[in-house]
Amino acid sequence: MINISAARFVAGRTLCVPASSGILKLLKKKPPAPESGALKRFWNNNMPRKFFFLIFIVYLFMAIFLYRPILNSFFVSDDFDWVARAKNIPLTLENLFLRNADGKLDSAVYRPITSLSFWLNYQANGLTPFGYHLVNVLLHLGSAFLLFWLVWQLSGKINHWLAFLAGLFFLIFPNHPEAVSWISGR
Repeated sequence: MINISAARFVAGRTLCVPASSGILKLLKKKPPAPESGALKRFWNNNMPRKFFFLIFIVYLFMAIFLYRPILNSFFVSDDFDWVARAKNIPLTLENLFLRNADGKLDSAVYRPITSLSFWLNYQANGLTPFGYHLVNVLLHLGSAFLLFWLVWQLSGKINHWLAFLAGLFFLIFPNHPEAVSWISGR
């Protein structure tokens, strides 16, 4: 015998269950509140947080292991120009967004975010190259993790290993290693 009060609308269909079954108790429970926010949706998309954390840790150790000789190297090539600009040009909105990297109004090198990053590096590390190289390695690590996430999203969130290997190969085999080893490659 089916109890009419036990009928519930579940997943687009009406479900009738006997009143004596334990399913009725489960059906009377309120569903959990939907989570909001992009970060919560990011973490809850078919891949546990531990897997993301594990991939990040693997990428971090690979980046530190592979690029540790770079961390102890000195400035090369164009690095001197960027550090001198960061040291000598005061940070104002006009210098950052209206002028180019040389401090002029009419040149082709317009990189305000790069100039800001060098200015912040100079404020934190002065003329010590370790901090500049560390930021470049961390930017490369972030790019590899971003590629992992992008491939994972494009594969329909089901091919975790393809995404992991794509990010790992990007981290291990940069197309132009000077983008990581030269601080001016930002």
